[in-house]
Amino acid sequence: MPSIQIKNVPDEVHKALQESARESGKSLQEFLQAELRAIADRQSFQQVFERARTEGASFTFGDVIEAIHSGRKGD
Repeated sequence: MPSIQIKNVPDEVHKALQESARESGKSLQEFLQAELRAIADRQSFQQVFERARTEGASFTFGDVIEAIHSGRKGD
């Protein structure tokens, strides 16, 4: 299995990640692996809209804006 190393993580970011891991009852490594998996599984807006387009769906500019705002709330 490949490894990822991230250098120069600011102290406050590291502390916040440690706290989030602790609150979730996971080690920092387990917490970050779960977060990376969630990021990898998340479809981009482009992928979602392309799938909708190929399935014959139509949407307005307002629908797109609403989807973007909705996606940002979940981040």
